[in-house]
Amino acid sequence: MAKKISTINLKKEINFFTGCAIIIGNIIGSGIFIVSKGVLEHSGTPGVTLIVWFLSGLLTLCGAYCYTELGTLIQTSGGDYAYINESYGRLLAFLYTITIVFVVFPCITAVSGITVSSYILHLFYEDCQAPLYLERIIAGLTICLLTVLNLYNVRLVSKIQAAFTITKIFALVIIIFLGLYSCLSRSEFVKHKILNEWFDVKKMNLNGIGMAFYNGLFAYSGWNCLNFLTEEMKEPQKNLPRALIVAIPSITLIYLITNISYFLVLSPNEVLSSETVALTFSKKIMAQYAWLTPLFIAFSTFGSLSGCILGASRAYYASARDGNLPQCFALICIKNYTPITCIILQGLVSTLLLLVRDLNSLILYGVFTETLFIAISLSSIFYFRYTRPDANRPIKVNLIFPVLFLIVCLFLLVLTLYQFPNEVFFGLLLVISGVPIYYLTIVWKKKPKFLEKTSDQVTIFAQKIFLCIKED
Repeated sequence: MAKKISTINLKKEINFFTGCAIIIGNIIGSGIFIVSKGVLEHSGTPGVTLIVWFLSGLLTLCGAYCYTELGTLIQTSGGDYAYINESYGRLLAFLYTITIVFVVFPCITAVSGITVSSYILHLFYEDCQAPLYLERIIAGLTICLLTVLNLYNVRLVSKIQAAFTITKIFALVIIIFLGLYSCLSRSEFVKHKILNEWFDVKKMNLNGIGMAFYNGLFAYSGWNCLNFLTEEMKEPQKNLPRALIVAIPSITLIYLITNISYFLVLSPNEVLSSETVALTFSKKIMAQYAWLTPLFIAFSTFGSLSGCILGASRAYYASARDGNLPQCFALICIKNYTPITCIILQGLVSTLLLLVRDLNSLILYGVFTETLFIAISLSSIFYFRYTRPDANRPIKVNLIFPVLFLIVCLFLLVLTLYQFPNEVFFGLLLVISGVPIYYLTIVWKKKPKFLEKTSDQVTIFAQKIFLCIKED
């Protein structure tokens, strides 16, 4: 019996279809319902806005295509962590771990939880702002619910992801259908609207095009989530690239048509004056059925939140397995084949962040540091091409694609530094603060025996409580 348990590992439960559902479910969250205003605000006209949405999708596809080489070359869980660790070494991998554990993923999870909560409460507080404490309590309960579901079974979570992916696509299909119906029923008005509003040269704002792309790319964030789950994929060398190359163009098409529908019904001024474009759209065209929109948006964000917890916990697990986190986080549940302690850590830190009143600065820290480490991770393609020229590469991308994507990442980092120097400074300070922690916890080998003993006791306690074991 002991022998069987000692060889336990993550179970392969994810196929091509569930892979597509995870990507689509993770990307299509609250972004498409919120950032349309930001893209229009910084681009000036609906025509330029649509171009930004299309190019943002194209750039995302470029990054995803590059990740197919990394994901099929290094078929271990952890995604960016695994690539950074094998190319640039343990220090950078450790800094990445600290960043994602305490900033990037918890911030995304907390904000998604608050988004779900706020749209649910909108059903009951339509004409006024819901109490902040009630919003945070429901957000916390949402995160706890999804944490428990992720603890239970990957297959169940994948099915939930697929179900909510269908729900959110259905919501967007309704918006698309109503927009196109409006177009057909008022063809002359729409034709005049397109010619006079969409491509008004006087209103184009090319100076703000950088921030327009920043908003557009934010709506595509999460595109690399499947690379965190490579060990749990069936035939990753086939299903990973297929899922990425099918899902992202589909999302781009959905985003484009959805924004076209927005602009067919709403004027640019109406979009700019709205904090929630989808709600404004539904109130104008759906009348008494407008209450369906916040319900569908809550479902949409609920699904992407589930995908975030699923992917983040695997990154924590891969890092702990390599010794960059305490060994109590390198455990797999014997019954459900899930990294149970990592999922609990993700849920706990995310819930604690709900106590922060203003998450805007934390979001910016997360976006900036995530972009920084994605750029570092993607650049490892060049390292592996040089150090492993003869390695088996099921997919070998043309190097022009990673070069192009890295240029875009550099542009976004410089733009963020220019726009928000204080937030960037504190974000970099957070990353650098991991250096002394690395030397104290990793490099320093002659630690007091009581520290090592305490760590071992915590790990043994976790094994007994959660019925889990370390992978050999």
